[in-house]
Amino acid sequence: MQKKDSLEFKILLKVTINIGIMSVLATIANLITGLYFLSIITSSASILYFVIYYLLKSKPFITIHNTFVIITFYIYCILLWFFNGGTFGITLLLLFILYFICSFIIQLKNQTVFFIGSLAIILTLIITEFYFPKLIPQVYIERFDRYLDISIGSLISLLMVKLLVNIIKSNYNDERRLVQKRNEELETSRSDLRESKDFFNKLVENLPGVSYQFCMQLNGEIKFNFISGAVESIYRVSAEQVYADGHILFKMITDDTILQFNNELNNSFRNISYFNNEHKIITPNGNKKHILTLAKPEKQEDGSVIWYGYNKDITDRKIEAENVIASENKFRFISENTSDGIIVLEKTGITYTSDSYLKMVGYTKEKIFARTEEQILSFIHPNDCDGLLNAVELANQEKLPNLTYSYRYLHKDGHYFWREDTFSFFYNELGENYKDIIVVRNIDG
Repeated sequence: MQKKDSLEFKILLKVTINIGIMSVLATIANLITGLYFLSIITSSASILYFVIYYLLKSKPFITIHNTFVIITFYIYCILLWFFNGGTFGITLLLLFILYFICSFIIQLKNQTVFFIGSLAIILTLIITEFYFPKLIPQVYIERFDRYLDISIGSLISLLMVKLLVNIIKSNYNDERRLVQKRNEELETSRSDLRESKDFFNKLVENLPGVSYQFCMQLNGEIKFNFISGAVESIYRVSAEQVYADGHILFKMITDDTILQFNNELNNSFRNISYFNNEHKIITPNGNKKHILTLAKPEKQEDGSVIWYGYNKDITDRKIEAENVIASENKFRFISENTSDGIIVLEKTGITYTSDSYLKMVGYTKEKIFARTEEQILSFIHPNDCDGLLNAVELANQEKLPNLTYSYRYLHKDGHYFWREDTFSFFYNELGENYKDIIVVRNIDG
């Protein structure tokens, strides 16, 4: 069944209505020439084609119409042959033109059957007339009747051919414009797709890491379907090498992290859970790196799993963290092995005190950590408190890195002692003081 907006269906509609019109003209011609029985046949055909045209407009019964066209053509061939003078006159011309028209109506899959059947009928009629010429009645009593029939038949044939050519040209032009419009839309879609692809590639290539999609089969075989060019700068292998050997990146993972990596990857495979792992690799040129893996799995119908992921080189972050830990350990070692006390003061209050400081003031760490700002200031001698606050405020205003100030402080046993505090101030990007490290020395004589 053809679609109503297709070229074939448009031609079918126009040819159907024109065959109906031609059948009306043929009926008139037959009445004029005295072929009354033949006029009944052509008028019946015209009515049937008008009915079919109406049915096609409302609902396209293409298969039924093809069958009808084939049967009607065969019957019409026989009747026209016997009642229009056989091979004499306009009969053959009308049949060939009618066959030509019907070929445009009938679907391609029925063309072979239609041709074989038409050929068989025409040959049968020709052979029959050759051996039994008296079976064909002489329809032309006078020469004028023959002249009139051939003239009208020729005009009708010419008109039918002209209408059919116009129909084909008109629908061909419509279809060509439609194809051109669709090509323009397709080209626009391709252009948009190229722009989207270029944007995606630029986005992926400018990420500070490797974007990828890899698949793991049930047998553990791994294949990368996509990997960004950043793989070369991080792993020191090309994307082509990764596509050729899906395990090449996994082979770089160090022995001390490969077990945890495999366990977490297999867990993600089994449970379709988010894959988040930190591991170490050794690149082909011998560099050691720390890698952070973040990937989301998606189970496939065949049981395999595809991960959409992102790997980032976190070596600098790891080294920085290790340096901080080393620095903190060094700081702690120094603070615990000096007679001077050390305090870390932040926005939330005192966050660190060395054991030597606790011994110096006589209080426990829990007591000191629990003090508010007002409570901290209450242990400073009343005559020294304002001076200390003013000195610290002035140093912060001028963004000084250090300050040394001496004042009296209340010991746990109730007496004041002199202490010398050396402040180291830390400022953020806005210039705000967010942390102080204070080295405290007992200077009481």
